[in-house]
Amino acid sequence: TFPRGFGEFVSIFGGETDSRSMEMTISTVAKHLETVPFADRWLDEQQARFSEAEVWCKGICGLMQPIFEEYRGIFREIIQAAPFSDKGMDTVREDALLSEQLCAALHNEDWDEVCRLVKGHVFSKAPPVRKDAPREGFLYKEYRNRLKKFLQEEVFFLSSAQCKEDLVRLRPGMEFLFEAVRNFRREMLEEMHRRSAYTFAALSELSLALVVADYSHGTGEFTPTELARNERKTYDEVLIDEYQDVNDLQDLFFRAVTDNNCFAVGDVKQSIYGFRGANPDNFLRKKETCKVIALNKNFRSREGILDAVNFICRGIFSPAVGGFAYDETEMLYRGRGEDDANPYPADYEKTLPPMEGFPAPAATEDSLPEPDAELLLIPTEGRSNSEKYAEEARLCAKLI
Repeated sequence: TFPRGFGEFVSIFGGETDSRSMEMTISTVAKHLETVPFADRWLDEQQARFSEAEVWCKGICGLMQPIFEEYRGIFREIIQAAPFSDKGMDTVREDALLSEQLCAALHNEDWDEVCRLVKGHVFSKAPPVRKDAPREGFLYKEYRNRLKKFLQEEVFFLSSAQCKEDLVRLRPGMEFLFEAVRNFRREMLEEMHRRSAYTFAALSELSLALVVADYSHGTGEFTPTELARNERKTYDEVLIDEYQDVNDLQDLFFRAVTDNNCFAVGDVKQSIYGFRGANPDNFLRKKETCKVIALNKNFRSREGILDAVNFICRGIFSPAVGGFAYDETEMLYRGRGEDDANPYPADYEKTLPPMEGFPAPAATEDSLPEPDAELLLIPTEGRSNSEKYAEEARLCAKLI
């Protein structure tokens, strides 16, 4: 006799003939919990959500809202620039109105209204974009195509009642998953106790229990232990570097043992450890509540490289994507001005000897100067992640 929910678990995550996908699912959830404060309680809260369709609809509205806020902002920018004829701008305004209505419905957490708007909208013919069109014309074409494709996702055609039916159907299998994860975590900890050998994640979780007595995942509020209050008196200042790569558990630990004396250094643009649970929002929240010192002077790179970085980041980051606007306070500036002392002569780079084994480049009057930076793009349409990574590796190897 199989445990309750096992059949549903198999049907959700596969594994009728191979258990590896189920093992991977359990391992992935357990790995995520290593970065979650009070993980067992969090797991209980997630399990409870599979009986509350309203909670699911509220959650999906929260996930969708920043996405459509970005579309709304882009369409507003395009309307202000008016890159098309009056007839073409009418089409732009139709799309902008849809994004405004969707943002309002998501703000009100009305998922059925979101579905109604998506089902009832018919996209008009897009205005043509000429080769000499301004930037906003190409921007509209790109974002409109993205929006049309995005709104074809199946989730926009599921009412709240259908979501509730799906949650009821999924709940037994998900309960089995949660219980399997609990058993896995418990047995792992027992084995570590037996061997007196602990992983870094286990030490982090055990350390948090020493300094935090209670915690709310909903509000982020917590109750420090007496030990934590005493530790706060030990340190005049606490300096933490690379804070953009701190996970939620570590962030709570630091908050517990500091008392307005934490100096956090970080750069959200350099956050590359999301796969290990890093949450750059922890650093962004500190920027909103603490005194900010902008370390935006760069003493390592030429101005051309800084210009290229700023150009790319301005087009990528926004409050909806990345959590911040790439404005004057975020841009990189050359740290050494022309009047500052320079230990090297003006033609220093030109006089350097060529690298061993490579001939010196032949300079001609009509030759173009070598650029400070190059933007290399890899086509990703229709490719799996492994194919994209392999192509990126081949390109890097070729350049090296």
